[in-house]
Amino acid sequence: MCMERFTAYLKSTVPDGEVVPGASIAVQTYGDFLNFNPHLHAIVSNGCFLKDGSFQTAPIFMLEDLEEAFQYEVLKMLKKEGKINDAIIENMLSWHHSGFNVYIGDRIEPDDKAGLGNLAKYIIRACFSQERLVYIPAEKSDDGVAKIIYTAKDKKFQKVFNALDWLARLIQRIHEVDPLVCPKCQGQMKLISFVENLDVMEKILRHLGLWDIHNHDPPQAVISEPISELVYDFSDSQNSGG
Repeated sequence: MCMERFTAYLKSTVPDGEVVPGASIAVQTYGDFLNFNPHLHAIVSNGCFLKDGSFQTAPIFMLEDLEEAFQYEVLKMLKKEGKINDAIIENMLSWHHSGFNVYIGDRIEPDDKAGLGNLAKYIIRACFSQERLVYIPAEKSDDGVAKIIYTAKDKKFQKVFNALDWLARLIQRIHEVDPLVCPKCQGQMKLISFVENLDVMEKILRHLGLWDIHNHDPPQAVISEPISELVYDFSDSQNSGG
């Protein structure tokens, strides 16, 4: 869907009918603090490749056009899937903040190898940065509970997490599964103990027949699949104002 919008938009800016744009798109489902924030990262050619192998640069990107095109496709998809109806769409279109946002960074020239490398790394970046994370063990914490202190990308503020809550968020973002939801009954589980002794861990896992299992698939997802810096952003946080 996203690639179709890019292709249609770029082709409309080039007179030659037989042209091909280029793009590499990665789906992201998390924000700076592992919160649910679905968006797309994309590296997009600044124009189209012509049939003879030459390249024609497109005019400046119009953010409003891209936002409206992407909004239209997402709402159409949700309606087709039965998630929303015409009344909900009409209401959403009346919001002051649509919940859709497109960001376009500075153009990177072909000979800017460092810039291209940094952009590619950002496109497929991990869901958190180890350099911005500080672990506080339980014995050094004021309340005896292990903590994670995480600094925002802009370094303007920090957020403190219970270490186990941080791990739960991490598992949710990577495997799209809530580790505190029972895989059998879908009920909410709670932590009753935290085992740190390796001998006890081995005894428990051997009893469960899990000690000798080394390779396995990720857990089956039990939460809703996300819809999924040119950035298309339609997170819930932007839909708070009607």
